[in-house]
Amino acid sequence: MEDLIELTEVPKLLPHRPSYPPVFRWVLTGIGGTRLEAVRMGRRWYTTRTALDTFSRTLAAQTIERLRPPTMPTTKTKSMRTEEKLQSDLTRAQREFDRPAR
Repeated sequence: MEDLIELTEVPKLLPHRPSYPPVFRWVLTGIGGTRLEAVRMGRRWYTTRTALDTFSRTLAAQTIERLRPPTMPTTKTKSMRTEEKLQSDLTRAQREFDRPAR
């Protein structure tokens, strides 16, 4: 119980000093499926430094994953189109394009 932090005090602990409503939304709805762990006692909400740390680390990991460039497929995972197959597909597409509409 000693390490509980009242939710209204959380903005003072963070470097960018968000207002209280976003912090409360982090508890209720979260960000990208990640919610800040908190408990309600009476009319007040409480969290812990550990919960804040876990929340921020999870969000950071999600951001890094989103920013990571996609990997190129290897020949084992996806077969590359051969030059003959490409020409065949282009010829078929041109025939369909040139065909009169019905």
